[in-house]
Amino acid sequence: MSGTPRPFRFPRASRLQHKREFDAVYAGKARVERGPLVANAIPAVGGRSRLGLSIGRRMGGAVRRSRFKRLLREAFRHEQATFLSAYDVVLSLRPHEELPLETYRSLLSEALTALDHLWTKRRQRNRNGQPASPTTPAAPADVDTPRQQAPGPSGSSPEC
Repeated sequence: MSGTPRPFRFPRASRLQHKREFDAVYAGKARVERGPLVANAIPAVGGRSRLGLSIGRRMGGAVRRSRFKRLLREAFRHEQATFLSAYDVVLSLRPHEELPLETYRSLLSEALTALDHLWTKRRQRNRNGQPASPTTPAAPADVDTPRQQAPGPSGSSPEC
């Protein structure tokens, strides 16, 4: 079996494997929900899209969770050629009845198109001098100007 080519494999280079990689994707704060599919993504550093799966116990027993993972990996394999850019993607599911592979493919395609649009807007904002993400605070415009304190109830300003 090791000598035969396996064209439909999902190689390690296409997977997110470590907690720190999943945490980096979640820290990117780019999340899109399409039906039962929840997708988080950040631009990939290596130029190749990678997939991480987070399927909770709410989805069912081990056999059922494994089935959902297989479907999502297959959808990712088919759709990754259509991605506009390379992304590290973490997919999760909300509890639902199993859908056909084509439905997962279309949900994934819609989600990744929306995430690509979101990251394109963030890059443009970053080039225009604004923060790269909505969670990064902008530098205050009046850093060198001392603040004026409003007078207290007695009419005098408090002393430090």
